[in-house]
Amino acid sequence: MTTNEQIKTISENPKEVVNAMNSHFATVAEKLSEQRLKTDDKFNKYLGDENKASMFLKNIDLDEITKEIANLDTKKAMGHDEIPPKIIKWAPHLFSPILKNIYNKCIDLGYYPDGMKIAKVTPIYKKGDRNDLNNYRPISVLTQFNQIFERLLSKRLLSFFEKFNIITKKQFGFLKKHCTEHAILDLKEYIISRLEKNEVMAILFLDLQKAFDTVSHDLLLKKLYHYGIRGNAFKLLSSYLTGRKQYTKIGNFLSVLAFILWGVPQGSVLGPLLFIIFINDLPNISKLLAWLFADDTALALSAKNFQDLEVSFNIEVNKVHHWLLANGLSVHYKDKTQYMLIHGSKLSVPNDTFSISMGRFEIEKTDTYKYLGILFDNKLNWHAQIDKMCSKLSSVCGVISKVRHYLDKKSLLLIYNSLFDSRLRYGILGWGTASEQYISKLRVLQNRAVSCAIYNFRIVPIPHVTLLCRTWRSTYR
Repeated sequence: MTTNEQIKTISENPKEVVNAMNSHFATVAEKLSEQRLKTDDKFNKYLGDENKASMFLKNIDLDEITKEIANLDTKKAMGHDEIPPKIIKWAPHLFSPILKNIYNKCIDLGYYPDGMKIAKVTPIYKKGDRNDLNNYRPISVLTQFNQIFERLLSKRLLSFFEKFNIITKKQFGFLKKHCTEHAILDLKEYIISRLEKNEVMAILFLDLQKAFDTVSHDLLLKKLYHYGIRGNAFKLLSSYLTGRKQYTKIGNFLSVLAFILWGVPQGSVLGPLLFIIFINDLPNISKLLAWLFADDTALALSAKNFQDLEVSFNIEVNKVHHWLLANGLSVHYKDKTQYMLIHGSKLSVPNDTFSISMGRFEIEKTDTYKYLGILFDNKLNWHAQIDKMCSKLSSVCGVISKVRHYLDKKSLLLIYNSLFDSRLRYGILGWGTASEQYISKLRVLQNRAVSCAIYNFRIVPIPHVTLLCRTWRSTYR
């Protein structure tokens, strides 16, 4: 009987459900590893030159801890110790000296306390069959003392990586002065530059399967050592990754503790940083240009004609395939991993002959793909994205219209900014260059939302995208 069938039969017993979920989350990487194709390639053949410099992990001072305590979010969930963040925030003078001694002792010994490595897992339902455990994302909730320590370590690691330019410039996730919209704009500008040269291009949108959960601790530590994390810093991160435990909580029901032998904890501070270091060498293994936001990956290549593109793209894509196998990562080959062909209006796409494969898996072709929340289309006219936005924003207009008679102006403005304006402006650096005919649809909805809810309120119109793009280039390039 499969785990999913067990869930259906024991659904009336919540205690058995949480144990089944916890067991699934703890062993999903091991199961995927058994199903994955094997390769003789070694991960270190892709790493390049080793960083000769080593990181010195300096001690933490009192002011650093006090600042982190002041920045604690009192709405955050509690960890297994059940200590709410507001209590820590109310008494920084009491906690700071104690935490300073504990953290610095950990750094000196290269030891991460076991109590800080216990995660309370909250399953977050995504979509699909609720009895399928693969449709739940495990979010780890760690103690507030652990979160403070992780933030301080993360700042030191980032400072070291930035000093030696370790992290690839094509990584846009979880870094200072980077966000999803920068990745969207950078990809869009690459497409436009190729079209202006009358080239054709293919973009592979790669969807990793359980990416954060399947990271090998052994490979991650070896990569950290390669990039310069040695000595006490290496010992501390090794201790951070090993001996981790978790339990799953649903309502008032708790599962038994399970050891975590794979992955970086989702919901932690260090987890995303460690993951982007793990995949840091991906953009360097082939001629494909890469855009990364954590595990959201787009890989592109251009050529003068479709015949050359097909040959070159297949060769380069299979280099990525071997890298994935060597690094123990799995891909959703069906439905989620797709490729898109983009070309000028004068060319026709060879639908029947053009094909892309990764190993023995043929990749599906698509005309639109949702990347970082934005629908890219093969004509780059953004019609699909704007039609989707119009549908969502029209629903928001309906909500505002219904509540307008019951709320004051301040509350209506809050609803407008949070539900309408935030959605309207997200990704504007990409879709903002659409034709005026389509942009006008959004302006009509914007005027409707304001006129039916906020009288005598002057809206800020959709900004000129060319100016925004120029500002981005001067700031972040």
